[in-house]
Amino acid sequence: MTPKMKEALCEQILGASRQLFLSGWISEVCQEKGTQKQLEFVLELMTEELTLRDENRRKRLIKRAGFPVYKTFEDYSYQRVKFPPAFCWEELEELKFVPGRKNLVLYGPVGIGKNHMAVVAGVKVCNLGYKTKFYTVTELG
Repeated sequence: MTPKMKEALCEQILGASRQLFLSGWISEVCQEKGTQKQLEFVLELMTEELTLRDENRRKRLIKRAGFPVYKTFEDYSYQRVKFPPAFCWEELEELKFVPGRKNLVLYGPVGIGKNHMAVVAGVKVCNLGYKTKFYTVTELG
C-alpha cells in the first residue's frame, strides 16, 4: 500500500470517527499501525454504523411526527388539488419550502387528499433528516 493510499484511508476513517463522535486518535493509530486490510475493515465498520444510525434516526423522526398512516407521493392524485400561482406540485414534491422554513397549510373540502398530502410531505421531510410534527385542525383547537 502506498503512503498516499494509506493517508486517504486514514482521512476517511477520521471523517467517519468525527461523525460518530469518536476521538481523533483512531486515525493516528491507524496511520501508525494499520495495514491496508485493517484500515479497510475499520472504515467499513464505521460506514455501516453511520448507515444504521441514519436509518434509525429517520425511523425515529417518522414515529415522533405522529403520522396517522405511512404514505408516499407515488399513490397520490393531484386531480382535485389547486395550488396558488406561486407554487406547484413539483415544488411540493421537491420540498423547496423546507429550507426556507416555510409552513405548509392545506385547506379545502372533505375528501380531496389534504391529510394524504400532509403525510406524504412530512414523511419525505423526515427522510431528509428534518424534524416535523403532524397535526389536524381538530387537534389544534
